[in-house]
Amino acid sequence: MNISLRKQRGEETELSANLFEPIEGELKKHKLKFEIKGRTKSIFSIWRKMSKNNIEFEEVYDIFAIRIILDSSLSNEKEDCWRTYSIVTDIYKPNPLRMRDWISIPKSNGYESLHSTVIGPSGNWVEVQIRSRRMDEIAEKGLAAHWKYKTDSGEGGLDAWINNVRDLLDSPSRESDELVEEFKQGLYGKEIIHIYSKG
Repeated sequence: MNISLRKQRGEETELSANLFEPIEGELKKHKLKFEIKGRTKSIFSIWRKMSKNNIEFEEVYDIFAIRIILDSSLSNEKEDCWRTYSIVTDIYKPNPLRMRDWISIPKSNGYESLHSTVIGPSGNWVEVQIRSRRMDEIAEKGLAAHWKYKTDSGEGGLDAWINNVRDLLDSPSRESDELVEEFKQGLYGKEIIHIYSKG
């Protein structure tokens, strides 16, 4: 595993440049405003995923990931995300079994994003996450940001969020399990590396 991981990490810079350039060109043609971030999964995260899912290293499809964040208005964000998905999958062949649509039906914690896994220019699997700036803030800041957007007042949003957390924890369910897992995951540092930005 260590040899494979070192080899793949050594290819990261080349992969990023080759991967981003065609996507950037097409997004510009469609007059979309965007930011692209890239990351390599940490060794601990890879090990944890392998242990949790009982899989081999070669079955971890999100060692490399890019996130495309769109500066879209609330009324256009879903359309822009799907248009971006179409652009990316026209350039790179997607794995149909690895498509996740959390825009049509968000997760119970408010998470919204499109995820796909594509074959990159070097033949590596690359996870692609597509979301709007609003969706990204909710993904990064969690339920508090979700409730902030749901109400006009920041204070009212925080109160609603606290009440929602209290209700979830008082009646154990799958949603409360997801909430606890989200808090636990928030304790780990994220290895997001800012790669490219276009305004």
